[in-house]
Amino acid sequence: MKKILIVEDDEINRRLLKNLVIKAGAIPVVSPNGRHALELLEVDADIAVLICDYQMPEMTGRQLIETLVVENRTLPTIVVSGVVSVHDIADLLVTGADFFLPKPLNADDVLGYIHSCLQKEPGHTTGMHRAIRIHPKT
Repeated sequence: MKKILIVEDDEINRRLLKNLVIKAGAIPVVSPNGRHALELLEVDADIAVLICDYQMPEMTGRQLIETLVVENRTLPTIVVSGVVSVHDIADLLVTGADFFLPKPLNADDVLGYIHSCLQKEPGHTTGMHRAIRIHPKT
């Protein structure tokens, strides 16, 4: 089974994502912030996908992605957030994120993006389409 690193400072969202990763047939590895996630990535080369929040203490999701790009350690990446602008989202996708999902999270969207990421070879995100899912207002 492949491992998915969940980087999320909110306990409720961490639990939700952990359950969805298990449902997707992967092993969840959990981190409360970007700095801790970098440490985990240093010692666990088996992590296949990154799911991270945009706004976190110590190191944001954007800073985490930028660090990984500079270090040439690319992973299929899903960014989740409830407080970013369309400009920020577009910038994240250009910087290195593969997918963006708004909070509150939709389980079907998360599972779909996890499956898309798991189908990619590690370190080979080139050619993966960049996508954003925005929930329509009801």
